[in-house]
Amino acid sequence: MNTVAQKGAVMAVSGEVLKACPFCGGQAKPYCEEYCGDSRSKYPWSIRCNGAECIFDSCWYETKEDAMAAWNCRFTPWTKFDAQDRATWPEVGRQVIMCLNGRVYAVYFTLNYVDKKPRWCDGGAIYKQPQYWMPLPEPMREED
Repeated sequence: MNTVAQKGAVMAVSGEVLKACPFCGGQAKPYCEEYCGDSRSKYPWSIRCNGAECIFDSCWYETKEDAMAAWNCRFTPWTKFDAQDRATWPEVGRQVIMCLNGRVYAVYFTLNYVDKKPRWCDGGAIYKQPQYWMPLPEPMREED
């Protein structure tokens, strides 16, 4: 386990360790929000990051245990982006998922044609440099 995950890990009531936020490394906690008549009333549980500048929440789940299990499930490691280190850059022209201040966006990674600096855009908007990125999964192909 890396030090970022250890720093933010919190022990749940059930004894299961809740992993740190995958975006900022902050401490995450279970959160229950029940509203009468709200569409989430059947799924009141979420996991929230309590990082100082991170506003990331998980999806909503029926039980706290389900929310924790989903939060702790990490399929693809995020790459920490450093504009000064080309080894941390995705392949130019690749569509990726980027994390900027706890929000996740699907964007294309390109280089500015004038100064060759990294650029993250989705066809309309151009985004600031993210903290982390990961490739989108390859599309599934039908077998012959």
